[in-house]
Amino acid sequence: KLCILVSLHSTILHRLSSGILICFFFFFKQKTAYEMLRSLVGSEMCIRDRAYIEGTHGSLPHVDWDQIDQLLAPDCLLHQEQRTSSPEELRQTFDGWASIVAGRSTVRIITLAESGDVVLAHWQTDYAVKPEGQVWYGTSVDISGKIVRGFTVLASFRLNAGAQIVEIVQRSDDVVRKLGIEQAVMAERLGVLSDPAVNHAHHE
Repeated sequence: KLCILVSLHSTILHRLSSGILICFFFFFKQKTAYEMLRSLVGSEMCIRDRAYIEGTHGSLPHVDWDQIDQLLAPDCLLHQEQRTSSPEELRQTFDGWASIVAGRSTVRIITLAESGDVVLAHWQTDYAVKPEGQVWYGTSVDISGKIVRGFTVLASFRLNAGAQIVEIVQRSDDVVRKLGIEQAVMAERLGVLSDPAVNHAHHE
């Protein structure tokens, strides 16, 4: 049991930032190995969160929004590193993501662990980008045919009394790095910022 905990912490340590690791560490530190393993098995909360993960990250490009809307409270908020999204904005994000996916995405759920009205989750998503005509958002950087493997996400889900998801706090890998286009995107954005015509337009 302790080996499972060490393996889990090791995976998270190598995948994501220390801030997220601390959150997971303190959660698991408060529970014995037996209690943690028992919480992984499949409460109603975990089942609903699994349905959300598999129905979004694991179903691109064909998300069943009728099913997802039943899982989310009308006032649900998704908190990510740099933005907070309403259910409508969340839908727009997934629709944009779905538009570039070839075939179907797959997801591997590593952990689902319940504590009170919160479920902590750790999963990885794989997907392929359509083979032609795809560029990274707001740039001309070509991403056609790129393959993403092991896009890692850590999230906490908070549910209301009706077992609907009211809040998702999510941290994930950098997609630009996963696609291998970080330098190209940075170079293009720096080029745009240094373009005198663009700067003149901003001042006007």
